[in-house]
Amino acid sequence: MNARATFDDAQTLARQAPDEAETCLVCAAAGTRGELAPVHEAIDDYEYGVERVATYHECASCGFVMQLPRVPAHEIAALYPRDYQTYTRPKKSLFGAMKAWLVRREARQVAALSSSDAPRILEVGCGNGALLEAVLAQRPQAYVCGVDIADIGLSGHPQIDFRLGQLEDADLPRGSFDTVFCSNLIEHVADPLAFMAQVRGLLRPGGRFVIVTPNHLSLDRLVFGRRWGGYHFPRHLMLFNHRNLRTALKAQGFVVERISGGHAWWAISIGNCLYRESARRPRGLLFAAISLALLPFDVLANLVRPHGTMTSVAVRP
Repeated sequence: MNARATFDDAQTLARQAPDEAETCLVCAAAGTRGELAPVHEAIDDYEYGVERVATYHECASCGFVMQLPRVPAHEIAALYPRDYQTYTRPKKSLFGAMKAWLVRREARQVAALSSSDAPRILEVGCGNGALLEAVLAQRPQAYVCGVDIADIGLSGHPQIDFRLGQLEDADLPRGSFDTVFCSNLIEHVADPLAFMAQVRGLLRPGGRFVIVTPNHLSLDRLVFGRRWGGYHFPRHLMLFNHRNLRTALKAQGFVVERISGGHAWWAISIGNCLYRESARRPRGLLFAAISLALLPFDVLANLVRPHGTMTSVAVRP
């Protein structure tokens, strides 16, 4: 697959409607049949204005959310405009400092998951490579590999083995990684259950699979509805909650160590309510202030149950 389609091609592909799936992917993997019902119809891309006609459907049995009609894997790149924020490094600002702190925090956690002197770490959806660089700062002897559908300069990086494309395109040795890390990625893939199975094949026995993804049972979703930042329509194709994510991982042969909640999508959701194409506005002081002001609520909510952006750590037996 090419890195990304041109924006004109993106708009054309995004309007195409593949056949609808009839059953829930999670329930099917668990050996049951989950019926899907519409949640939000005619939802818009509040962040970038990419045009696509689709409806989110939720499984009445497990709560898994699927975008229908589904987007085939080869058309996913068409949903990302040229100025997509993940492919840029944040400018010096309070928001940039917050994001850099979160990356360093995640890198410390990822680096600590393996006791090997030279751990082998794969990040799928590595973007600008900031996390892998932070891992190398923690574990200089590590081998780090990144996979992404866009190359924003990592192909020439002296310490990162970068692979262009989707995970299924990457020629990676099976059973060779200590850790596979995916931050806000699994909700972007065409078939997250098949993706989990592929990751399991890449891990060594005892290796860990780390997923960071929106929780559809996050309390802020109830507040903002279709403008909830966790939908990120049309790029978020599927959405888990902290219950069905555990079910999906177990169905693919993983042992779940923990699922914990994190910060919610307050600032992006408020931006979606206030502005057209909100992601094209600078994420400056106001964005940071909203996130910090509501952080105490997120901390308290997570004492009750996972809320916001959840993190799962699962082991390949």
